[in-house]
Amino acid sequence: MIKILIYSDRSSNLLTKRELIWLNDYINKEKRNILSKLIANHTDEISIDWDYVLIHGFNYKNIFFIANKFKESKIILLGGANIGYGNKKDIEQIILKKFVEKYVDLIIVRSECHKQLLEEYISIPIYKFFDYEINFVEAPIRITNQKEVYTIGYHGNEKHFKEDFLCFGEDVLKQISKNHNIQLNIITSNAQYQPNLSNIKVNKIEFEVDNFYNEIDKFDVGICPIYSKELELLNKDKIIRNGNRAVTLLCRGIPSVISPTPQVISDLKDNEHVLYAVSEEEWYEGLNNLLSNSNLYNSISEKGLELVKNKFSVENGYNIFEKIIFDFNINHM
Repeated sequence: MIKILIYSDRSSNLLTKRELIWLNDYINKEKRNILSKLIANHTDEISIDWDYVLIHGFNYKNIFFIANKFKESKIILLGGANIGYGNKKDIEQIILKKFVEKYVDLIIVRSECHKQLLEEYISIPIYKFFDYEINFVEAPIRITNQKEVYTIGYHGNEKHFKEDFLCFGEDVLKQISKNHNIQLNIITSNAQYQPNLSNIKVNKIEFEVDNFYNEIDKFDVGICPIYSKELELLNKDKIIRNGNRAVTLLCRGIPSVISPTPQVISDLKDNEHVLYAVSEEEWYEGLNNLLSNSNLYNSISEKGLELVKNKFSVENGYNIFEKIIFDFNINHM
């Protein structure tokens, strides 16, 4: 039996935090080959007898404290998006690289592109994981008639809506509002600081884990922006991102328009599970098509829900996680 301590105190990525809760619950319910415990504070009184400690998100203080407290344990870093970006010869990146290589034993990332980028830069094992869901609706959404008001919804990091969508998206939504009566729901942390839009009702909803699915069920269509302009198709900070926000919506049968990163293209097919968009024109066409074409909407809802049920369940997540741990034990211990 392998014993894993899961540590997460990050409030900036609550979607990942809820996944760690699900993973921990699944491990202990199924009583498979791993025993785990989830803690939220590294100062908690807890035994040091763990084979692995998984740390959610990069933080110098947390990694240093845990690596020194659990000296006999292997340290797993889930994340690492700030490793290896910008000029790799900058003193900050050199210090970061040496720190990670000293205190971390393996890194788990969420996209194949990110995995490949880190493998070229850092000398510790890198594994790919994925985001998963548990709250699937039983049946896809069926739209037959035009609705009086359509809700276009965004959920995710508080910065991404403003940085990745608003710079062009406000004009897109204004164009959509000429054909459809729409409102915008934004679910994020510090939601009150999200911008208002002229002539479009904006509902700002604070992210709360317990009420999250009730709120996204109010969406008719989702927006999952990653690129703010076409030049960002080459931006390493952007291309490592995956389609987790669209996957979350599809588990409730909600279609979305999404920026096509390499991992998105690998996981979600255009016109089958989502609609891709990069340019302002593509965002307009994608949203307008979902709101105007019930056959397209219903097809994406049905096929997308089937995909995420089969591929992005917590059971599949556990199986991949177990393979990562056993592979590391065999090849790197």
